[in-house]
Amino acid sequence: MSPSPTSISGARCCFPFTHAAGRRRRQRPDPGAGGVSRRTGPSAPSRPVVSALLRLFLDEWRRHGHVRESCPATDGENLTAPQRRSDGLMAWGGLFAQPLPGRTHARRGRTGPARGQGVLMSRRKGFAEGEGQADGRALLAGVTVPLVTPMDRPGQPSAPAADALLVALAETGVHGLLLFGSTGEGPLLPTARLADFAIGVTGRWRELTDGGPVLVNVTAPGTAEALARAEAVLPAAPDALVLSPPLYYHHRHDEIVAHYAATAGLGVPVIAYNAPRYSNPLTPALLDELVGLAHLVGIKDSSGDLALVAHAVAAARRRDDFGVSQGDEGQALDALRLGADGVVPGVANLAPSPAVELFRAHREGRYDDARHAQLLIEEVLVLHTVRPGVPAVKAVLAERGLCPLHVAAPFTPCSDAERHALFALLAPLDAYLVHA
Repeated sequence: MSPSPTSISGARCCFPFTHAAGRRRRQRPDPGAGGVSRRTGPSAPSRPVVSALLRLFLDEWRRHGHVRESCPATDGENLTAPQRRSDGLMAWGGLFAQPLPGRTHARRGRTGPARGQGVLMSRRKGFAEGEGQADGRALLAGVTVPLVTPMDRPGQPSAPAADALLVALAETGVHGLLLFGSTGEGPLLPTARLADFAIGVTGRWRELTDGGPVLVNVTAPGTAEALARAEAVLPAAPDALVLSPPLYYHHRHDEIVAHYAATAGLGVPVIAYNAPRYSNPLTPALLDELVGLAHLVGIKDSSGDLALVAHAVAAARRRDDFGVSQGDEGQALDALRLGADGVVPGVANLAPSPAVELFRAHREGRYDDARHAQLLIEEVLVLHTVRPGVPAVKAVLAERGLCPLHVAAPFTPCSDAERHALFALLAPLDAYLVHA
């Protein structure tokens, strides 16, 4: 059985080290030399090089990696030319795929060689093989923030520019992040601009939260572009990919199922994203069929249709590992009461504490506290009456020193008048909003 073609996504890049005859000797990188940190992965100067090499490796692996499962060859083994090439790929992949010594990542479905076992490909198992499946309920539990995408100039995502916001969110008890969703301006960002931000933010978030999950949205108009976006972010080792049905055209039921089935070979779990304002809707009949795809481990519903949430919760009971989350802020509490595992509210960029309190109060049976938190969230949502969408959220965060004002075209930043109106409107809620 062949390894997943993107198995390197399950480990952090930890070179340089020397490699010979299945043995390795690590050299401790100099954190100030633009190398690779054992804690957070490649530093900013080295990320473009690492990402380019990873993409080259993945392309070569798809063509030749199926020939053999393990490396190095045993002494005296008579190999064919394709087998030698495959073994070489395994050794090359080891340069990028070594897990941290003495650590495994079973919670995220990761495996890797223990100390002293030679150079082997670390890989995510199970999405094509039926083993080691990720737990979608754990990934979607609690509050996942669909992160805005801080930019150092218009349309250019910047992981360093996100740091202050990541620190502030982590301190409130947020469980996970979703990158490049609608709040993250994902559809406006070219594929080539995704990788560096995803790598930097994912590494930093896991550092701040001791391994908190990071989901990455790869929604696109068609299957080929969705797969290209997925491959672009795999070097960040996301815990799951998030994918809507195709955009723009209306598609038949079987075409949408095929769209999701095409992601099975990526070696990373996938979460379906129902956003019918922007794409084909996920109907109850579609949900029933998608739950049968082993690599699909959950659904994020942003339709506002509580009947669909209830249906998703019922369908999810066919599996132990299928999670359900709600993305409509106005119905977060109702969705949790119906059995959703968590919430993904865009407003949590601004008001993470009420969102976290809502989830905790619901879980602990404190209904009045949960209802109070829900009402606070709805009060914060009035900011969209001044300027709908992402520019308003970024304006408030910028005023607090947590995110630059820059947005991706054709968005434009809030005007001075809009910003002043926003600040005045939210002033009574200041105690509940995020602070640097």
